[in-house]
Amino acid sequence: MSMNTDQQFIWLIRFTGLFGLLLIAVTWPLWTVTSNIPQIPWLSWLCSLPSFVDLLALVFTLIGLVGLVVSHRSPHWIRNSIICFVLGWSMLISLDQHRLQPWAWQFLILGYLLAVTLAQTPSLSIPQKRTCIFFWQLITISIYFYSGISKADASFLSSHGQLLLHGLFAPLSINSQFWSEQTMWWLAAMLPMGELLVAFLLLFPKTRRWGCVSSWMMHSLLLITLGPWGLNHEPGVLLWNVYFMIQNYFLFWIQSSESKVDAVEKSGYSNRIAQIILLMALITPLLESFGLWDHWPAWAVYCSRPEKVEVFINVSDLEQLPERLQKFIGKPAPFSDKVPFNLDAMSFELRNCPPYPQARYRVALALAVLGTAGVREESVSISVSSTPDRWTGERTKTELNGLLDIAQACEDFKLNTHPRFQKQVGKR
Repeated sequence: MSMNTDQQFIWLIRFTGLFGLLLIAVTWPLWTVTSNIPQIPWLSWLCSLPSFVDLLALVFTLIGLVGLVVSHRSPHWIRNSIICFVLGWSMLISLDQHRLQPWAWQFLILGYLLAVTLAQTPSLSIPQKRTCIFFWQLITISIYFYSGISKADASFLSSHGQLLLHGLFAPLSINSQFWSEQTMWWLAAMLPMGELLVAFLLLFPKTRRWGCVSSWMMHSLLLITLGPWGLNHEPGVLLWNVYFMIQNYFLFWIQSSESKVDAVEKSGYSNRIAQIILLMALITPLLESFGLWDHWPAWAVYCSRPEKVEVFINVSDLEQLPERLQKFIGKPAPFSDKVPFNLDAMSFELRNCPPYPQARYRVALALAVLGTAGVREESVSISVSSTPDRWTGERTKTELNGLLDIAQACEDFKLNTHPRFQKQVGKR
């Protein structure tokens, strides 16, 4: 199918605006300040901002997304809608680390690239739009590439990979009970290999349509695996996969009626700021392996890369917990006087999405929630297991005992760990 660049670009931003609205709708508690989960901004000075800033930023975001959905070919309309979205989205995410879901990071990068690229001239020329589409394609390919790389380790093959396989086999009525461990490992290894194959095929124009078909197959299998018949994940995860299927149709399957090479050459990539943003987006995920970049912004999704943070409370203090937190208490291990407190269950229940995976955020969240819950200072403990070794899957474990110990650990992180609208917990 052939479509001119103008049509291709318009449909891309329309569907992106639509899915942005849908994803906000299914994770609505994440974007408001009425949730029972404290907000933890990225920078400490943001903690003092009043709650109406969230509302204002959300209004800007929604106006921008609606503007993209109903966008026409007016340059000012498109540009203003993108700028409005970027301003609101940036502020919302900066006020709470939890809001940096993988899809939110993808939309933020695309928003900045589009805003900067389209700001070059008063009119939106075909070369400008072609450049935007080209940048968009590179970002998408990088997501598949880094997502595949994040799963290329021993820990994934033995844990998350097996979980995804069982989530896929259950709705297909495949019984793998008597399959050998080696067979299951090889099947798990097919998952990252599939993502890397999609990235490779999408990179070259001659194989792009094969890559597009491969991506549709992969996302269809993920929808079966993560859907209600499989692992029954939250709607946001499913919508993000559907978005990729539609996005890839317009990005990679559609053949533009103009010469892509000519259009890109005429634009000349003259906007250096856009090039810098793109380069950072493509390179920074490499830092994740060295602990210098967070997991989700490095596209480490559905994998075992994040640290494990386990929170425990003394059994004797359970009655002091507020009723709203009681439902997130797990069963104690045999002969143990501590019970686990499930941060993931709390996030799914109260915000309809998984919590931000970084140990920094999870330890700070546990402190913010339990530090004001009325339990004794020494009642809370946290076990932090490091990112696993890629070859052995081994993790290094650190124990934090008591709220004061946890608060001190939070102070050692470079980014902010203090919540908004709440006194600092654990200070002497």
